[in-house]
Amino acid sequence: MAVISLECQAWSFRFCVEQSALDYILTGRNNTLRRLLLRALSISLLVGSLIGFVEFVLSVRVTSRYEPPLSQDEMQKLRELPIAKAEAALEARRVKYTRTQWLADSIGYSYFWKDVARDSWVPILGVFFACICIARVE
Repeated sequence: MAVISLECQAWSFRFCVEQSALDYILTGRNNTLRRLLLRALSISLLVGSLIGFVEFVLSVRVTSRYEPPLSQDEMQKLRELPIAKAEAALEARRVKYTRTQWLADSIGYSYFWKDVARDSWVPILGVFFACICIARVE
């Protein structure tokens, strides 16, 4: 355990303990703890990001798209039509679209990676805390 300096007064005791513990971890006196944290962090970033990516891709359900794409004028005209006629007009242009095609089209855009990063935080934190808990049990 870190040595607490005698200069700490009652009101700053907690700060001195926290600061001493942080110095103890960062100065290299406890390489085992530092190695554990770095391993847990690297494993959680790799595995958690992979889990987030797979989860995001599997959560998307894309079944069709329209070829050629709808223009603004066409969308306005379709809004004025009754639903049955609009669906019939769109059915002729509907093309089946698989998840693999969607992934190939979307992977180059920044919105895709931003969504993957946003959805990866929970798996990253979960893997990190799991690594820490497993290491403490051992």
